[in-house]
Amino acid sequence: MLTGLADRFGRTLTYRREAAGDLAGEITGVTDGAGREFRLVLTTQAQRAEEARTSSLSSSDSSRPLSASAFPDTLPGTEYGPD
Repeated sequence: MLTGLADRFGRTLTYRREAAGDLAGEITGVTDGAGREFRLVLTTQAQRAEEARTSSLSSSDSSRPLSASAFPDTLPGTEYGPD
């Protein structure tokens, strides 16, 4: 498992991974050679869909009906004619 990188100049990146949960094993943070820490906020597709669903249900935007989904059930298709 990759835990870090070092280039030929000695610059390093160290990766931190999530220990448990839906994102177990995923990189959730990076520390560079200067000691700066960067945190990555990861979400699953299911979490994003749930967030979009709940925000659309609580939206006060009257131009969009409450039953509209941010994630359509089907994808748009393309058809070609006989010519």
